[in-house]
Amino acid sequence: MNRFAHLLDRLAYEPGRNNKLRLITSYFREVPDPDRGWALAALTGALSFRHAKAGLIRDLIAARTDPALFALSYAGLGISMYPYIVPQSITIWQAAAPENSQIFMLVGVAVLIPLILAYTAWAYYVFRGKVQAGSGYH
Repeated sequence: MNRFAHLLDRLAYEPGRNNKLRLITSYFREVPDPDRGWALAALTGALSFRHAKAGLIRDLIAARTDPALFALSYAGLGISMYPYIVPQSITIWQAAAPENSQIFMLVGVAVLIPLILAYTAWAYYVFRGKVQAGSGYH
C-alpha cells in the first residue's frame, strides 16, 4: 500500500497525461496481483466502502491516536474553515438565527441554568448520606 500511496502522490504532482499513464503502467507491471487489483478498483472508482460510516471512522481514529492530538486536529479544522459553516458558501453570520431569537434563548438560558444548578444542589443535599458505598442494584 505504500507503493500505491507513492503512486497517488506522484500522479497528483504530474501535470502531463502521458506521463501519468506511464506511471500507472509501470506501477501495474511492478506490483503483485492482490495489490494490483485493489489499486485498479481504487483508481476506477469501483472500490466501495459501504460499511465505513463517518462515525465508525471517527471512533477508530480516536481509539488509535492520542486524544489530545485528535481534539487539536478537530479544533484546527474548525479554525481553518472559519467563518464558513459550509466551505466557500455559507458563513456563520448567514447561518445564524435572527437577533430576536438569540436574545430570547439567552434570557431563557440565563433563567433556567441557575434553576437547574439550584435543584441539583438541593437534590444532593437531600440525599446526602442515604446511599452507602457498595450498595446499589447489583
